[in-house]
Amino acid sequence: ISGLPIAMTLALAYGFFPRLLAFAAPLLWHGRHRKTALLAALIPVLGYATLASWPPSTQRAVLMAGAVCIALWFGRPSDGGNNIALAALATLALFPPALFSISFQLSFAAVTAILSGMGILFREAPPEGSRLARWKHGAAAFLAVSLLAVLGTLPLTMLYFNQVSFIGILANLFYIPLVGWLVLPVGLLSVFLFPLDAGLAGHGFAA
Repeated sequence: ISGLPIAMTLALAYGFFPRLLAFAAPLLWHGRHRKTALLAALIPVLGYATLASWPPSTQRAVLMAGAVCIALWFGRPSDGGNNIALAALATLALFPPALFSISFQLSFAAVTAILSGMGILFREAPPEGSRLARWKHGAAAFLAVSLLAVLGTLPLTMLYFNQVSFIGILANLFYIPLVGWLVLPVGLLSVFLFPLDAGLAGHGFAA
Protein backbone atom coordinates (compact mmCIF):
# COMPACT_ATOMS: atom_id res chain seq x y z
CA ILE A 1 0.00 0.00 0.00
CA SER A 2 2.97 2.33 -0.53
CA GLY A 3 1.10 4.61 -2.93
CA LEU A 4 -2.10 4.77 -0.88
CA PRO A 5 -0.97 7.47 1.59
CA ILE A 6 0.10 9.73 -1.28
CA ALA A 7 -3.17 9.16 -3.15
CA MET A 8 -5.24 9.77 -0.01
CA THR A 9 -3.24 12.89 0.88
CA LEU A 10 -3.78 14.25 -2.63
CA ALA A 11 -7.50 13.45 -2.51
CA LEU A 12 -7.97 15.07 0.90
CA ALA A 13 -5.97 18.14 -0.13
CA TYR A 14 -7.88 18.55 -3.39
CA GLY A 15 -11.12 18.27 -1.46
CA PHE A 16 -10.00 21.14 0.77
CA PHE A 17 -8.18 23.64 -1.48
CA PRO A 18 -11.01 24.40 -3.96
CA ARG A 19 -13.17 25.50 -1.02
CA LEU A 20 -10.35 27.62 0.37
CA LEU A 21 -9.42 29.18 -2.98
CA ALA A 22 -13.07 29.98 -3.68
CA PHE A 23 -12.52 32.95 -1.34
CA ALA A 24 -9.88 34.31 -3.74
CA ALA A 25 -12.09 36.47 -5.93
CA PRO A 26 -9.72 36.82 -8.94
CA LEU A 27 -9.31 33.04 -9.19
CA LEU A 28 -13.04 32.49 -8.81
CA TRP A 29 -13.97 35.12 -11.41
CA HIS A 30 -11.65 33.54 -13.98
CA GLY A 31 -12.71 30.00 -13.07
CA ARG A 32 -9.16 29.07 -12.08
CA HIS A 33 -9.63 28.17 -8.43
CA ARG A 34 -9.98 24.44 -9.19
CA LYS A 35 -6.94 24.36 -11.45
CA THR A 36 -4.90 26.24 -8.86
CA ALA A 37 -6.13 23.78 -6.24
CA LEU A 38 -4.55 20.96 -8.28
CA LEU A 39 -1.11 22.47 -7.83
CA ALA A 40 -1.76 23.53 -4.24
CA ALA A 41 -2.78 19.96 -3.39
CA LEU A 42 0.75 18.85 -4.25
CA ILE A 43 2.14 20.85 -1.29
CA PRO A 44 0.80 18.44 1.38
CA VAL A 45 1.87 15.55 -0.86
CA LEU A 46 5.45 16.85 -0.88
CA GLY A 47 5.23 17.39 2.87
CA TYR A 48 4.11 13.81 3.44
CA ALA A 49 6.88 12.47 1.19
CA THR A 50 9.41 14.48 3.20
CA LEU A 51 8.10 12.97 6.43
CA ALA A 52 8.46 9.53 4.83
CA SER A 53 12.11 10.32 3.86
CA TRP A 54 11.42 9.84 0.13
CA PRO A 55 11.85 6.07 -0.35
CA PRO A 56 11.63 4.87 -3.99
CA SER A 57 7.99 3.85 -3.65
CA THR A 58 7.11 7.32 -2.35
CA GLN A 59 9.10 8.99 -5.12
CA ARG A 60 7.15 6.97 -7.67
CA ALA A 61 3.80 7.89 -6.13
CA VAL A 62 4.66 11.60 -5.88
CA LEU A 63 5.91 11.78 -9.47
CA MET A 64 2.78 10.03 -10.76
CA ALA A 65 0.55 12.31 -8.68
CA GLY A 66 2.38 15.33 -10.06
CA ALA A 67 2.00 14.07 -13.63
CA VAL A 68 -1.75 13.63 -13.14
CA CYS A 69 -2.19 17.11 -11.67
CA ILE A 70 -0.14 18.79 -14.39
CA ALA A 71 -2.05 16.95 -17.13
CA LEU A 72 -5.36 18.06 -15.63
CA TRP A 73 -4.03 21.62 -15.32
CA PHE A 74 -3.43 21.73 -19.06
CA GLY A 75 -6.74 19.98 -19.77
CA ARG A 76 -5.05 16.88 -21.12
CA PRO A 77 -5.99 13.25 -20.45
CA SER A 78 -3.72 11.46 -18.01
CA ASP A 79 -2.31 8.12 -19.14
CA GLY A 80 -1.23 5.68 -16.45
CA GLY A 81 1.42 4.01 -18.59
CA ASN A 82 3.04 7.33 -19.47
CA ASN A 83 2.90 8.43 -15.83
CA ILE A 84 4.67 5.35 -14.51
CA ALA A 85 7.27 5.54 -17.29
CA LEU A 86 7.91 9.19 -16.44
CA ALA A 87 8.23 8.34 -12.75
CA ALA A 88 10.72 5.55 -13.48
CA LEU A 89 12.84 7.72 -15.79
CA ALA A 90 12.89 10.64 -13.35
CA THR A 91 13.78 8.41 -10.39
CA LEU A 92 16.60 6.68 -12.24
CA ALA A 93 17.89 9.96 -13.71
CA LEU A 94 18.26 11.36 -10.21
CA PHE A 95 19.63 8.16 -8.66
CA PRO A 96 20.48 5.34 -11.11
CA PRO A 97 21.34 2.75 -8.38
CA ALA A 98 17.64 2.85 -7.37
CA LEU A 99 17.10 0.29 -10.12
CA PHE A 100 18.65 -2.33 -7.85
CA SER A 101 16.57 -1.35 -4.81
CA ILE A 102 14.00 -3.93 -3.70
CA SER A 103 11.57 -1.12 -2.86
CA PHE A 104 11.90 0.36 -6.36
CA GLN A 105 11.38 -2.99 -8.07
CA LEU A 106 8.41 -4.03 -5.92
CA SER A 107 6.72 -0.65 -6.24
CA PHE A 108 6.98 -0.39 -10.01
CA ALA A 109 6.17 -4.08 -10.54
CA ALA A 110 2.99 -3.76 -8.47
CA VAL A 111 1.77 -0.57 -10.15
CA THR A 112 2.59 -1.84 -13.64
CA ALA A 113 0.65 -5.04 -12.97
CA ILE A 114 -2.31 -3.08 -11.58
CA LEU A 115 -2.47 -0.64 -14.50
CA SER A 116 -2.12 -3.38 -17.09
CA GLY A 117 -4.53 -5.80 -15.44
CA MET A 118 -7.22 -3.25 -14.64
CA GLY A 119 -7.13 -2.02 -18.22
CA ILE A 120 -7.91 -5.55 -19.39
CA LEU A 121 -10.40 -6.60 -16.71
CA PHE A 122 -12.36 -3.35 -16.44
CA ARG A 123 -12.47 -1.85 -19.89
CA GLU A 124 -16.10 -0.80 -19.53
CA ALA A 125 -17.26 2.11 -17.42
CA PRO A 126 -18.84 1.38 -14.01
CA PRO A 127 -22.54 0.51 -14.23
CA GLU A 128 -25.04 3.31 -13.76
CA GLY A 129 -27.81 1.05 -12.51
CA SER A 130 -28.71 0.22 -8.94
CA ARG A 131 -26.53 0.97 -5.95
CA LEU A 132 -26.01 -2.77 -5.47
CA ALA A 133 -24.59 -3.09 -9.01
CA ARG A 134 -22.18 -0.22 -8.41
CA TRP A 135 -21.17 -1.74 -5.07
CA LYS A 136 -20.46 -5.10 -6.70
CA HIS A 137 -18.38 -3.42 -9.40
CA GLY A 138 -16.39 -1.48 -6.81
CA ALA A 139 -15.81 -4.57 -4.66
CA ALA A 140 -14.64 -6.55 -7.69
CA ALA A 141 -12.24 -3.77 -8.68
CA PHE A 142 -10.90 -3.55 -5.12
CA LEU A 143 -10.21 -7.28 -5.02
CA ALA A 144 -8.67 -7.17 -8.49
CA VAL A 145 -6.22 -4.47 -7.44
CA SER A 146 -5.01 -6.57 -4.49
CA LEU A 147 -4.74 -9.71 -6.63
CA LEU A 148 -2.85 -7.94 -9.42
CA ALA A 149 -0.43 -6.36 -6.96
CA VAL A 150 0.33 -9.76 -5.44
CA LEU A 151 0.75 -11.43 -8.83
CA GLY A 152 2.86 -8.58 -10.19
CA THR A 153 5.32 -8.79 -7.30
CA LEU A 154 5.23 -12.59 -7.03
CA PRO A 155 8.50 -13.26 -8.94
CA LEU A 156 10.32 -10.65 -6.85
CA THR A 157 9.03 -11.93 -3.51
CA MET A 158 10.05 -15.44 -4.50
CA LEU A 159 13.50 -14.18 -5.51
CA TYR A 160 14.22 -11.98 -2.49
CA PHE A 161 12.23 -13.63 0.31
CA ASN A 162 11.97 -17.27 -0.81
CA GLN A 163 8.27 -17.44 -0.04
CA VAL A 164 4.85 -16.85 -1.53
CA SER A 165 1.90 -15.46 0.39
CA PHE A 166 -1.60 -14.67 -0.86
CA ILE A 167 -2.94 -13.57 2.53
CA GLY A 168 -2.39 -9.96 1.47
CA ILE A 169 -5.37 -10.19 -0.88
CA LEU A 170 -7.67 -10.72 2.10
CA ALA A 171 -5.68 -8.58 4.54
CA ASN A 172 -5.98 -5.59 2.22
CA LEU A 173 -9.76 -5.72 2.57
CA PHE A 174 -9.24 -4.66 6.17
CA TYR A 175 -5.97 -2.75 6.25
CA ILE A 176 -6.40 -0.49 3.21
CA PRO A 177 -9.67 1.10 4.46
CA LEU A 178 -8.22 1.25 8.00
CA VAL A 179 -5.05 3.01 6.88
CA GLY A 180 -6.66 5.17 4.21
CA TRP A 181 -9.68 6.44 6.12
CA LEU A 182 -8.53 6.37 9.76
CA VAL A 183 -4.79 6.00 10.39
CA LEU A 184 -3.63 8.38 7.66
CA PRO A 185 -6.06 11.29 8.34
CA VAL A 186 -5.49 11.07 12.11
CA GLY A 187 -1.72 10.86 11.65
CA LEU A 188 -1.56 13.83 9.28
CA LEU A 189 -3.83 15.89 11.51
CA SER A 190 -1.61 15.08 14.48
CA VAL A 191 1.49 16.21 12.57
CA PHE A 192 -0.09 19.59 11.82
CA LEU A 193 -1.38 19.92 15.40
CA PHE A 194 1.99 19.14 16.99
CA PRO A 195 3.41 22.70 16.77
CA LEU A 196 0.16 24.07 18.25
CA ASP A 197 -0.71 21.49 20.90
CA ALA A 198 1.77 18.68 21.50
CA GLY A 199 -0.51 17.00 24.02
CA LEU A 200 -3.47 16.80 21.65
CA ALA A 201 -1.21 15.62 18.83
CA GLY A 202 0.17 12.95 21.15
CA HIS A 203 -3.30 11.52 21.62
CA GLY A 204 -3.63 11.26 17.86
CA PHE A 205 -0.29 9.48 17.54
CA ALA A 206 -1.19 7.12 20.37
CA ALA A 207 -4.51 6.27 18.73
